[in-house]
Amino acid sequence: MTYSILARDAATGERGVAVTTASIAVGGLCPFYSLAGDIFVSQAFARPESGLALARLSLGGSGFRECMEALRSDDPHFERRQLAMLRTDGDPDVRTGAACRPHAGHLRRPGMAVFGNFLAGPEVLEGMVDAFAAAEGKSLAERLLRALEGGRDAGGQADGAGIPHRERSAFLRVFGRWGEQALSAVDLRVDLHAHAVEELRRLYGICAPVAAYNRLRADDPDNVPSLHAWELRNLSDHPPPPARR
Repeated sequence: MTYSILARDAATGERGVAVTTASIAVGGLCPFYSLAGDIFVSQAFARPESGLALARLSLGGSGFRECMEALRSDDPHFERRQLAMLRTDGDPDVRTGAACRPHAGHLRRPGMAVFGNFLAGPEVLEGMVDAFAAAEGKSLAERLLRALEGGRDAGGQADGAGIPHRERSAFLRVFGRWGEQALSAVDLRVDLHAHAVEELRRLYGICAPVAAYNRLRADDPDNVPSLHAWELRNLSDHPPPPARR
């Protein structure tokens, strides 16, 4: 009961992933990362061992098809999984198992892929693709968020009777900050919220400006203003709490 997107920005070299689901704390269950900034996802009756194995096999030089054959031989429930990866040097690869709960599937486009299971229908994935495409020219993080919102607005998760299931956790992560493949430009999680996609959007709106302050701390630590002073000037809608007395 999850829908996800993997994508790269050809202009900046950034790569990112965004996922939402009815389950709790998806950010600690489905994604895996390499020190080079590669991204791997295991979802749909998620099996963390599969995500870790996918990362290890890929980093050992195996291609996606070889990785899938190795995982198939090691997992008696292989057809219940959705597995995906985005390497620093290629486009996303995805496999949807034949026994994933319907609607399940994936769509690939140049530089991106969307995939999900336990969805209201194929229109969810199509909505994600359309939302991502419509945000061309925006930052990769913004486009990934738009894709989650597009999937939600197209129906999101629903069971076989068509009953919707609310998104309760979500995460967003983008690699390639400051031109370094493995540095995170954005790393946000919502572990439990009645409207997780909306909460992820709220957090992103607050946290996005902080990247400039963190860059200043790294480049000019002798002259950087205090965090309290910077937040008062730059986060007027979310000012820092008063100091304890």
